[in-house]
Amino acid sequence: MKYPVIYDKMATNYDGYGVAILENAFDIRIFEKLNGEHTLEFSLPRIDEKWFAVKEDNFVKVEGQLYIIRKIGESRDETDQLIGNVFCEHIFFELIDEYIENLETFGTPQHILSTLLQGTRFTADAVRLTSSHQFTLRKGSPVKGINHLNVLADCEVKLDNFTVGLYEQIGNNNGIQFRYRKNLKSIRKSTDASGVITRLYVYGKDDLSIPPIDSPNIGLYPRPKKGEVTFSEIETTETLQRKGEEYLKKVETPKVTYEIDIVELKALAEFGSTESFALGDTVKVIDEELGINVMARIVEYEHYPFEPEKSRVVLANFIPGIEDYLSELEDTKRVVDQIQYRGRVNTYWLDGVIDALKNQLVASGAYPNAQVLADKGFLLENTDPTSPDYGALYLGPGIFAIANSKTNGLWNWRTFGTGQGFTADLINAGRINAALIHIGSGTTFDEGYEPGMTPEQQQALQEAHAAAEQAAIDALNAQAAADAAAQQANTKAAEAQAAAQAYADAQAQAARIAAEAHADGLITAEEQARIDQANAMLQEAKQHADVKAGEATTAANNAATAASNAQSAATNAQSTAEAAQAIANNSVQKGVSYNATYIDANGVRVIDAGGTERVVMGQYATGKYGIKVRGGEMYATSFRSGDEGSSDYTAIGSGDSPFIVVKGGRTLLDIWTFGDSGSFNIHRNVSGTADQRLQIAAWADALGDAARIIGRKSNGSSHPLLLQASSLDFHAPYMYMSNYGGNTDVTVYGRFYVTGNKNALHLTESFGYVGLSANESPEFRFNDEGHAQIVNGECKVMLDPIFLECIEPHTPETPWRVSATPYAPILVYVEEIGPDYVLFKEKDGKNGGFDWRISGMRRGFAKRYDNPSDDVLKSNWEDTITEGI
Repeated sequence: MKYPVIYDKMATNYDGYGVAILENAFDIRIFEKLNGEHTLEFSLPRIDEKWFAVKEDNFVKVEGQLYIIRKIGESRDETDQLIGNVFCEHIFFELIDEYIENLETFGTPQHILSTLLQGTRFTADAVRLTSSHQFTLRKGSPVKGINHLNVLADCEVKLDNFTVGLYEQIGNNNGIQFRYRKNLKSIRKSTDASGVITRLYVYGKDDLSIPPIDSPNIGLYPRPKKGEVTFSEIETTETLQRKGEEYLKKVETPKVTYEIDIVELKALAEFGSTESFALGDTVKVIDEELGINVMARIVEYEHYPFEPEKSRVVLANFIPGIEDYLSELEDTKRVVDQIQYRGRVNTYWLDGVIDALKNQLVASGAYPNAQVLADKGFLLENTDPTSPDYGALYLGPGIFAIANSKTNGLWNWRTFGTGQGFTADLINAGRINAALIHIGSGTTFDEGYEPGMTPEQQQALQEAHAAAEQAAIDALNAQAAADAAAQQANTKAAEAQAAAQAYADAQAQAARIAAEAHADGLITAEEQARIDQANAMLQEAKQHADVKAGEATTAANNAATAASNAQSAATNAQSTAEAAQAIANNSVQKGVSYNATYIDANGVRVIDAGGTERVVMGQYATGKYGIKVRGGEMYATSFRSGDEGSSDYTAIGSGDSPFIVVKGGRTLLDIWTFGDSGSFNIHRNVSGTADQRLQIAAWADALGDAARIIGRKSNGSSHPLLLQASSLDFHAPYMYMSNYGGNTDVTVYGRFYVTGNKNALHLTESFGYVGLSANESPEFRFNDEGHAQIVNGECKVMLDPIFLECIEPHTPETPWRVSATPYAPILVYVEEIGPDYVLFKEKDGKNGGFDWRISGMRRGFAKRYDNPSDDVLKSNWEDTITEGI
């Protein structure tokens, strides 16, 4: 559809003609920014009959893409005509109205994007990106999450209605040129060197770093331009180096942009798609007079579908940063929420302190008979025993004392403060801030006293805050409903006024037509038809005006009701908030603290500088008691699981056996340390006694310095060792089997395959032990043999096909060795050796039987010999074998 098509905000199908087609829309402008805005703007005469369809949140389709109407304004042009100005956002920004409270996941961009879009009507398309990332989103919309994902995956977004695509780079290079006097009208170049970096400091996960990377452009400036970047997911220096170099290429040169006004030739039939371009494309800009001939990417694209001569593009040699002003607003709002409560700064704790000080000031009025005694420091007394503030306060050099009773007529001083500390029988406090709280054996609490907030107080405070928050939400919703109702009332009033004006215009038109028809006293058929048409239009306008007047009245009543509801909700929210504040002021608050240690009814809690609870000792959850340490360290002489005295436990201690696992009072697993080595030991309960079966250790002795797996008993004798698995692989350049230098028998049940040499160690008189291949031949040969009959003086022996594929062909370099043993007085010789046969003949043409034997070089092992002079085993060959153990 060429013109903008309007669809109702409740619609789910965006095919067809929708609610209205805006044939009279003008100044239609589409603006796209790489990884940023995508908006639509257009204007429409206010008196256009299709204006009724232009409403907030309705959808508009232009050039196949859907947009949401966000803002509607009105203005008057130079001809005194009312114009409606409409601003829309791409349908993608519908995701702003979604909310994700907490999302933590790990995976590819396709997985993360699909998770962000779960529950919406949008589809993820990021399969072309194969990297993996740890992803976290706290309190935000999917739009905020997608922008965060763009940074992690270093990718770009492509929007296509309800499909969100992620690409390494969008756009193409189709050879498009913007040339002066062809399609380039004007050009403006700007250069920004403020962000240039020529020496980059690169950091990774957990402060991983590499030496700074210098740009080839570092010599272009009098001093290096230094900067830093952090890739929080990278854990290796190699990847960090590569990512740093990639980043440096983006910031080592000034940012250059070209803002170009163009004529879109693709709108002309003779050019068509050959001059088509899109956001992200790489194009060439040529202006001979300015000396500009560059390649750059389109990072902004503003075009007018009906006015191709007004298009504008911005090209740059860099990718714009990710923009998400909504995320910034959400972050700002969250900060404000954290420092206020129901519209004012949350000062419940400060209010409590102030109230206490006020009470102290008021109480000071109970000292009307206070005295200052000479030569005794300052003594303030309330000597009226009936007064609630009966007592005395003494202030002297380096000491103060407080008493609230007398003994034998003298004040019984029980509370003291000196430079050595503070001493008192009882301290009542909701919160004590101190570097150390020491509860000794002589300190007791009154029965029933609980230092901290009671569960009832906590429950009451939580319920009060929840009620206050819900009341505030109700008030906001009610106010929003009132605002919407008021806006609807204004809209309906304007529509009613316009309908009334149209009715008045129709009345005037009908009267004028009737007057013209009766002017000559004769009404023709044509004039009567005009009168009938005018009356019909008058009747239609009246009905329309009546309907709009009724809608305006209903909307006005609804607005009044909504305003009343909003006022009630606001009053209720204020009352609920005040009640919650009162409960907070009257409660002992624990709250969130930093760098603090708490002792309360549940035990001891340690809070770090970030507000995270790091250590809990006592009741750490309902019905659960113990010690929890998060991200810290614990030191002790020993740790032991299970109940005290239990026969089943795990223990960690010190000494030569720092770790043991005990079952039924018998140690079945332990770790030893001895000297400079360690050992892992597994035992078996045999007739009530734990007897060792396996030892994994690192030893250095006569057998060598090696890690060992040993089957042994507790008395040191050997025990069978069974390795059982679906497959067993040994990876080592050498493998030796010996029994402490003696012989070792190896038995294989099943097939035994060897892909390399298979030698026998054979003791010779002259060379000692030598290695011979399995057929006991100095060459790697395979043999075949059999019995045959000479008939009529000859016999052709066909060789086995399998055997032929195992040996080299018969050549001068790899000759077959053929022998024959006759079983009769005949003389057999080899007449011919073929590719798969050997032809034997008898010298005199006699017949008879004979045995034959053929030896061929093993395929792939031609000319490979074991040289006895290199591999002779000396008398001390056992030492050589054990050197690698």
